[in-house]
Amino acid sequence: MDGRAKANVSWRTGRDSYGLAVTAPQLLESGDAVLGGAVCVDGIVVGVSGMYNWYDEALAASVAWFLRGILKGRLSDYDKPFIA
Repeated sequence: MDGRAKANVSWRTGRDSYGLAVTAPQLLESGDAVLGGAVCVDGIVVGVSGMYNWYDEALAASVAWFLRGILKGRLSDYDKPFIA
């Protein structure tokens, strides 16, 4: 199962892919990935594949939170006044 297939499920549902088949099977469509490895953090979706599912999910979550931190850092640059 590739990371893109996992990420598509998270993108469409707005939820992490792990356990989706158990917690909300009504959100799944035919052919959807049911393995963990994709996360949705504040609308940032990251899918990872290549390790065990729990490692895929941990790496995806780390990347998503780093991207969120980078975005917050860049947005804070605009909080400064134009005249110092």
